[in-house]
Amino acid sequence: MTKTVLVSLFMAGFALGQSLSFEVASIKPAPALNPQAIAAGGKMHVGMQIDGNRVDIGHGNPFMLILYAFDLKMHQVDAPEWMLKNPQAFDILATLPEGAKSSQVPEMLQNLLKDRFGLKYHMVKQEKDVYALVVGKQPLKLEQVEIEEAKPADPAAAPEEPPKGGRVIQIPGGGKATVSPTGGFTMNMRPQAAKGIGNVRMKMDAPTPGGNPMDMKMTMEMEATMDAFVGQLSTLLDKPVVDMTDLKGGYKLPLEMSFSDLMSVAQKLGGAMGVNPGAMGGGAAGPGPAFAASDPGGGSSVKDSVQKLGLRLESRKVPIDVMVIDHMEKSPTEN
Repeated sequence: MTKTVLVSLFMAGFALGQSLSFEVASIKPAPALNPQAIAAGGKMHVGMQIDGNRVDIGHGNPFMLILYAFDLKMHQVDAPEWMLKNPQAFDILATLPEGAKSSQVPEMLQNLLKDRFGLKYHMVKQEKDVYALVVGKQPLKLEQVEIEEAKPADPAAAPEEPPKGGRVIQIPGGGKATVSPTGGFTMNMRPQAAKGIGNVRMKMDAPTPGGNPMDMKMTMEMEATMDAFVGQLSTLLDKPVVDMTDLKGGYKLPLEMSFSDLMSVAQKLGGAMGVNPGAMGGGAAGPGPAFAASDPGGGSSVKDSVQKLGLRLESRKVPIDVMVIDHMEKSPTEN
């Protein structure tokens, strides 16, 4: 075997052992979200879009980037307090190396967090009180669907005309929310970076004149795998939810929830997302940490919706894989 062949084999083995990184990555502090401008029909630079070899992440804070990069749910990360209460958000523009696939973006994001933010962590098993999602005694009422990989939005597509007296809010990835003149809305989106989630449609009717806004109802229909579904349920309830259904593939999963359920989610997610939930309505932010549990009696409408699907939520204590953050810088190294 010649020296050239030996060197080639060595280099090939080295390349196989290397982890992938972005070819170029620019990280800049994201400007604060302007709820009034968004409500008036402005575009939101939030979330991730992958178009060819270009990755555009808008308003991503370290905690949310970790969740996506390592495919973890919120209750699976033991993070320092600064990461959970209004952390600095960043806009990231990155280029994939030649031949890389969009499915490899999480691995590249892991390396970006380690290289640019100095992320260090270790994994442990922790006993946690959870809801186990199981198949109920009633027949399943689930429609199975195929969840295809999200495609980037067509930049040449003409914007939709809003209803008379209403407005259309553009959502990253090609989604949109249409707000009626009376305050009701429908929203259609396709979370490009959300693993196991297809199309999502939300609808909320306009508030009844003189009625209590907290009594307003919202319906959400999402196409998702059960693993992705329990991640969404975890944000709506007072305890994490784990999948114990053994159901494979994707399903249409309708949920009904009250406005009070949504406010619990806003309070729970607000700090970690870097968003003041009170500001969305023009009021003050709610008190308490980003992960303050919602009222244990709350979420009943969500639990009822789950039961109508032929599924059930059972309280259990189970061991869960948890990432413990040992170190992470609040700001990245220079571009």
